Amino acid sequence: LVLTHRTQTQSASLKAGLVWHVPVISSSGIDTWHLECRGSQAVEVPAGRLTAWQWDRVELPAGEAALSFWLSPQVGGGPARLLMVQGNGDRVDQRLSKWAS
Repeated sequence: LVLTHRTQTQSASLKAGLVWHVPVISSSGIDTWHLECRGSQAVEVPAGRLTAWQWDRVELPAGEAALSFWLSPQVGGGPARLLMVQGNGDRVDQRLSKWAS
């Protein structure tokens, strides 16, 4: 929710290279994730072509899965796509299929 809110309210100040430090609850307690903005781009998902901000989790601890996600102002700042890749190559690639405004 924090990321969705920031995407909606701070969209004009977003730019590639910006890093957000976000607290995340994990099995070991509260961690801080470092998320770097890769810029705005068009993303094709089943719900259509959306403009979205790509964010990548950076400074990963050893053994953690890589995470990228695209937040789109066109869907209330929510995720248009989420991609997680494990060290062994296993992938989860979720794409928005429907949006009711």
